[in-house]
Amino acid sequence: MFRKVLLLFAIFGIVLSACTKQEYSNTNVMSEKITLHNLPEIAAKVKAESALTKEEVELFTNGLVRLGTFKDSVVGKTVLDIIKSQKEYVMQQSKAFCETTAKRVDLAINHKFLYVGFQPLEKDGQQLNVIIFEVTNLSDKEIRFVKGELDFYTPENTLLKAFNIASDRPIKSGETQRFAMPFIHDKTNQRDEVFRNSKNLRAIWSPMSIEFTDGSKKEVLAAR
Repeated sequence: MFRKVLLLFAIFGIVLSACTKQEYSNTNVMSEKITLHNLPEIAAKVKAESALTKEEVELFTNGLVRLGTFKDSVVGKTVLDIIKSQKEYVMQQSKAFCETTAKRVDLAINHKFLYVGFQPLEKDGQQLNVIIFEVTNLSDKEIRFVKGELDFYTPENTLLKAFNIASDRPIKSGETQRFAMPFIHDKTNQRDEVFRNSKNLRAIWSPMSIEFTDGSKKEVLAAR
């Protein structure tokens, strides 16, 4: 019975220790207040303080980079203030990235895009590049249209051309349809000439929105 009581106390102690674990390192440098003249000395103390974690040092450093161009954002703040501010900033950025990523994946899993190629064409004296592509509806609902951006990169990974692409007729669930979109070819535009004559460009599809025939819509803001 006595052993069981000791075991319970030991377990309680471990749990209590875990629950009361400090969020930040307990070291004097955390309370150092930044002035107009002491930042190098504070940085030296941070460097010498073994109790600080790698994350805390990185948060302090990146916080200085982000806030350092604004005097009032740094002067008068403690090391801990900068660390907390940067941690909150990183958290908000991570949440925003999570939301954007989820929207992009949501678009991707509901369709499949295939760049087939392009066809040079002349119509009424106007030179055209006709972009040919296929869209497969992977959703369980009929798609009214898909919109996005088709980017072409050189072997050096330089963006050469960007085309705003949109399907122009409904696509039933499970169906694949081929589309053709004409774009003006400017002979005086070097990028247009490179696009028409290059054989090793890399095409990258970035979906921006899908609208279904039931009126529902999936979309994400453009990256640029």
